[in-house]
Amino acid sequence: MSHINVLHIDDDPEFADLTATFLEQENDQLDVETATDVDEALDRLLETTFDCIVSDYDMPRQNGLELLKSICQRFPDHPAPFILFTGKGSEDIAAEAMNSGATSYVQKGSPKETFEYLAERIKHDVRTARAERDQDRFATLVSALEDPVYVINETGEFTFVNQAFIELVGYDRETIIGNDPSLVKSSDATETAEDQLGTLLSDSGPDAVTFEVDIQPKDDDPIPCEDNMGVLPYEGEEFSGSIGVLRDVTERKRREQQLIEAKSRYELLVDQNLVGLYIARDGTLAYHNDRFAEIFDYPAAKDSLVGKTLPELVVREDRTRLSENLQKVQQKNPESIRRPYVGRTAGGGELDIILLARGIEIDGEPAVLGTVLDVGKSEEEFWELRRERDRLDEFTSIVSHDLRGPLNVAKGHLELLASDSELEPTDLKTLEKATDAIDRAEELLEDVLSLAQEGKVVENKEMVGLRELAESTWEYVETESAELEVSVSGTIRADPSRLQGLFENLYRNAIKHGGPAVRVRVGELDTGFCISDTGPGIPDGKREEIFDTGYSTSETGTGFGLQIVKQVAEAHGWEINVTASAEGGARFEFIDVDSTA
Repeated sequence: MSHINVLHIDDDPEFADLTATFLEQENDQLDVETATDVDEALDRLLETTFDCIVSDYDMPRQNGLELLKSICQRFPDHPAPFILFTGKGSEDIAAEAMNSGATSYVQKGSPKETFEYLAERIKHDVRTARAERDQDRFATLVSALEDPVYVINETGEFTFVNQAFIELVGYDRETIIGNDPSLVKSSDATETAEDQLGTLLSDSGPDAVTFEVDIQPKDDDPIPCEDNMGVLPYEGEEFSGSIGVLRDVTERKRREQQLIEAKSRYELLVDQNLVGLYIARDGTLAYHNDRFAEIFDYPAAKDSLVGKTLPELVVREDRTRLSENLQKVQQKNPESIRRPYVGRTAGGGELDIILLARGIEIDGEPAVLGTVLDVGKSEEEFWELRRERDRLDEFTSIVSHDLRGPLNVAKGHLELLASDSELEPTDLKTLEKATDAIDRAEELLEDVLSLAQEGKVVENKEMVGLRELAESTWEYVETESAELEVSVSGTIRADPSRLQGLFENLYRNAIKHGGPAVRVRVGELDTGFCISDTGPGIPDGKREEIFDTGYSTSETGTGFGLQIVKQVAEAHGWEINVTASAEGGARFEFIDVDSTA
């Protein structure tokens, strides 16, 4: 492959220079130019044709994806692949990047490994872009032959259709061949296709076009489709026909309409007072808003229930559990709980509620601030979950961008210094200690970010096989000579990725404290599952303390692993108990686990 001209945009000039240095060291085919703001980048694109563009996400005035949109608007024919290179890790941003036309999404991490991967992505994306420009104009269409495909000759008649096309329109092949597109398209749809064909045949036209069109089957309602059309190869000025691939987008259209309707409904609800807010001391209400009273069918007046206890507002079976949870959260300020209960209305009726409580101080005295959600009203729960998610996203954004960037720059410069062959052994030892310290900081940062993510309430659950997940997760952990025994076979409703994080942290905890030959068991409970080990166990007096943020008995531990386990369990609405295993080791029990299909 010939030289690759790369434009790298990052508002941190030191990191931009570091990136250029590493990439050019990693691959001598890469020539990297840098820009530190959007205007400078756009000016460079006016002057130079680049083979690849690499951009940070968080930048002043425009973020990386907004820059991509600006490039597409100002340089619509610019062929360079666009790679979003950012320290802001988010599935939403990654999905938005791909939907916006970015060719790759690379997250900043350890400089050497990250820059090696980034160099490979640049080569891959540039190679792919060049291959796509050089390949036959119909390669994309041929790769989609499982979709409905048609060929129309120069006089506008079908000369070929595949079986998928026949099944889509409901006509037999003999009826279609020799007929024109008006057989399966309205006059408006036929006119749209002819206009798109005219675009293809123009001197500056693209190789292929994609547009939406309704296909009218023989005996059914119109089907919304994407039509991917190109012209057949021809020599000179003689047009020989066109080829197209259809894709049924009915389901996509349905989802889009649902989103539009849901957006309108939620926009209407968000302006209303939907959340019950309260403050309590020792379980007794000191304040509440009018919505709180309304949820329990009391007159909707602020403070009308002051003096009542919160346990009075739930059924008898839930009162002890609620009292204990409120006492815990008040004593361990500022931890929070989120639990389901059955509420009791003024008229003696019952309703499903979720109660959130956080420890606070008022006038120096401990208290509890919380909300109550009527989970029978999905819109209300939706907006509360959305607010929680936005707060966590803001936190992780700040941590990722403001802390990860300086760590990467520092580690990058240390690695450059370490490559200096003239350094004395004592200097290398000092560099090694500094690098270890940064590695430790990065490990803490990753656990803090995981802690923030795992604290999110689980919105989307699916059926997960416990045996399969327990065994596959073991493969991701450095187990040395440790052994795993799995005696569960059922399925539960959970978020698979977050459940995997729970298992990983408990596996690592068992190996760290039980030694390389520890035996770990995953067992079944009546209403959940348990994970136990043959290690030294956890003393009775420490079983609550182990979940405190930063608690660790190991010099190499971050103190966040078991806190993450607790967050995952609470996010699913599970109870977690810590006891002793049969061999005296640690046993973690997860109760009230939903196993319904």
